[in-house]
Amino acid sequence: MTVADGIVETTPAGPRLRFERRLAHPVETVWAALTDPARLRDWWGDAELTPSPGSPFRLTWRNTDEDGRAAELVGTVTRAEAPHLLVLDALWGFSGDDAAGDGAAEPGMPTTLVWELVPDGDGTLLRFTNDIEMPEACLFTVAGWHLHLDALQALLAGGSVDIEHPEPVWEPIHAAYVARYGS
Repeated sequence: MTVADGIVETTPAGPRLRFERRLAHPVETVWAALTDPARLRDWWGDAELTPSPGSPFRLTWRNTDEDGRAAELVGTVTRAEAPHLLVLDALWGFSGDDAAGDGAAEPGMPTTLVWELVPDGDGTLLRFTNDIEMPEACLFTVAGWHLHLDALQALLAGGSVDIEHPEPVWEPIHAAYVARYGS
């Protein structure tokens, strides 16, 4: 049975999704998995990322919806303090929705992602938060982050999760969040 370990909080700006995961790997190893596009591909998606403030950021999920569109983030690295803190501000939308022709996912939902890595003995305490503006997307999104954090843990341990076809893994995770928070 899946344990819904993500926290959904209500803030004045909208929902905040929060996770804490203990990873059995040093901070530098986890930092590399968060910032190296070749490693990001295996647990999150295809990325363009340079971990320095002001750098552009783009990530496209490797799975698609029933219309063949992939979710994507287009934004900026707002803080990067290697190997402990990465903050991304972006618009969250879908591929093929670039109506303005400016490279931004349209219609874009503003989102902030914060990855904090704290040494924890021989491992790392990963603190992750995602601020979103759409309450109706909370349970879908928190289940997705749960799946991707599981995929990160699997990657670090030498395994993998099929993020191109995540439905069989995602569905019980989503059901656990619906049971915890309601629909």
